[in-house]
Amino acid sequence: MAQTGFRTVHWGIRAMLLIGTAFVTFDFVQLTFLSEQTWHVDVRDPGPDRDADPPRSVPPPPAQPRRHHAVEFWVWIGAYTVEPIGLLIFAFFQRRMPGTDPLRGMPAPPASFLRTGTIAGWLATVVGAVMFAFPDAAIDVWSWPLTPLTARILGSWLVGAGLVMVVAMWERDRWRLFVPSLAFLALGPVQAIGIVRYADQVDWGNAQVWLHLAFLAVVFALGVGGIVMSSRAPKPFPASVVPPAPVPSV
Repeated sequence: MAQTGFRTVHWGIRAMLLIGTAFVTFDFVQLTFLSEQTWHVDVRDPGPDRDADPPRSVPPPPAQPRRHHAVEFWVWIGAYTVEPIGLLIFAFFQRRMPGTDPLRGMPAPPASFLRTGTIAGWLATVVGAVMFAFPDAAIDVWSWPLTPLTARILGSWLVGAGLVMVVAMWERDRWRLFVPSLAFLALGPVQAIGIVRYADQVDWGNAQVWLHLAFLAVVFALGVGGIVMSSRAPKPFPASVVPPAPVPSV
């Protein structure tokens, strides 16, 4: 049977996106507004020190904090396992959904927009990859205190955000810009909240922090521009509902 319409989004993809949104929202609220109550990981070198005092017995924490930290632990594990694995599985079923995908590039954004987004995306991807691969180097140049673990976490988020930007620009389609533009619009203010809240820990004399803020401003501008363009772009129609071409008058 001929396929005459666009394929719909598989229910599993929708479920994974909702679950991922819940995980990320929890993590954002916890790290931004409840950071003093969250659990911490000691990433210092645990190697033996012959001159150190012998270990002392430490009483176990109360049951309530242990349960609280256990919930946080499993939420973080879920955010990095359930959604990514689920999306990979349901992507297979998504490709088997009947119908076709809309064509790309109808119409394409301005070349300056695509060029700026592509450069910013690759810049974030490369910086994030370096931070993940060489966390000790990132600690030396970053504008606020980092540990190898937090450097890798920050680097992985930069890689993810950068690749989303690169792919969004590669699509060359105003109508498809809406969802990634929402992410661009939120990225700048969300990171700015953290920087402002912990301004006393930021080395404002380091040029890197100003480059970081400039990057966030560019991403925010891309988000605003992308949402405006996508909201004004004509929505593609499936083959079954494409309006007939106008008949020229005699």
